[in-house]
Amino acid sequence: MHSAKGWYLQLTLLSLLVVMASCVPSPKKATGSKTKPESFPGTVSIVPLISGNPLGTAIQDHVYTYAPTPNPIVGGLVYTVSNLPPWAEFNTGNGQIQGTPRVAGDFDNIRITAWTSDLEFTEQGPFSIHIIGDPLKEHAWHLHNMGQDAFNNSASKATVGIDINMNASILEDNTGLGIRVAVSDTGLELLHEDLADNVLANISKDYNTAPPFFGDPGVGGVSGDHGTSVAGIICARAYNEIGSRGIAPDCGLAGLNFLSSGQTTAILLDQAQGDYDIWNYSYGTSFYPTHLNTDEAYSDQLKFGVDTLRGNKGAIYIKSAGNSFRECESSFFAGFPMGGVCHSHNSMHGNVGGETPYLMVVGATNAAGVKASYSSTGSNIWISAPGGEFGVDHPAIITTDEGDCTSGYAR
Repeated sequence: MHSAKGWYLQLTLLSLLVVMASCVPSPKKATGSKTKPESFPGTVSIVPLISGNPLGTAIQDHVYTYAPTPNPIVGGLVYTVSNLPPWAEFNTGNGQIQGTPRVAGDFDNIRITAWTSDLEFTEQGPFSIHIIGDPLKEHAWHLHNMGQDAFNNSASKATVGIDINMNASILEDNTGLGIRVAVSDTGLELLHEDLADNVLANISKDYNTAPPFFGDPGVGGVSGDHGTSVAGIICARAYNEIGSRGIAPDCGLAGLNFLSSGQTTAILLDQAQGDYDIWNYSYGTSFYPTHLNTDEAYSDQLKFGVDTLRGNKGAIYIKSAGNSFRECESSFFAGFPMGGVCHSHNSMHGNVGGETPYLMVVGATNAAGVKASYSSTGSNIWISAPGGEFGVDHPAIITTDEGDCTSGYAR
């Protein structure tokens, strides 16, 4: 299943590759009176239309082009079309359909008609164009912002253009193939239908077992697994006609259930080790001081990864700034009543290594392009990227949820 949730860390920008299938509909010749085209050519010998480019299949977010060809080629025809898909344009001079479908699914009963001056006509169709893609991707404003509401309760719209410019990366065929990503979080549903094909075998970790910890990280609870949802933002599969899609839909994925463990210093160090290109830490601590030893030992571990991994190009450690900007409003401290004046959480303070230069600390923006209400601030933040709000009054992120209807964030 998939859901819309406010996911609080933003991720690496990678993208996609696809193979097009095709089918060819049969042309049909007819004569008689139909709706009159706007202009008429000179008299020609009308002949059946045959296929030029393959008709019948298109790829979501890729340009689709089709133009019928008279056989033998003749000039002076005027073309009309019925049931043209809303994402396409039609050329009356050559019968060409062209456009970029942003949605997945079927567009049916399309007909192309070639006319002569005496109202003889030849039809091609009816035929369908099937868009191979991901049905919820059209709602994923963080990938391509067209002003979606992402199913929030108030139908508040995203601001057009506030996204990560994913379409440009898609056309460059960047899929994340060969990139290995570790998601250290609450857990990971290894058999999720939109993630399983990307899960790396036998290297995920369950930190509730003994070292070396290899095992199923499980999920963080029946009310939703944050790690599974974060993993979907990164590398949910593309073009499988399930849910939405990830930024790097061909990346290799491992889950580490750090947040569902005892979070000892030994576990903290272990979840920063391994054969990965990118680590994703979508968590942040609050005002409360951490009990973890995050100074020299952890910083040294991160420095080793940055210096030596990825063939000495250096691993990338991505870390959330935190979700505690409004924490004081929850009356966590005596003397600070609800709505009272208090300072916001600084992402430098007690944020599990937030002060080290080896973590790329990231803040969250919402669908209007401003700081998300929860996102912590601080001088250690390198960049901000889409995280959305909570999906109640403003759009959240569209991503993977636990894979049945009795658990997860959306039931």
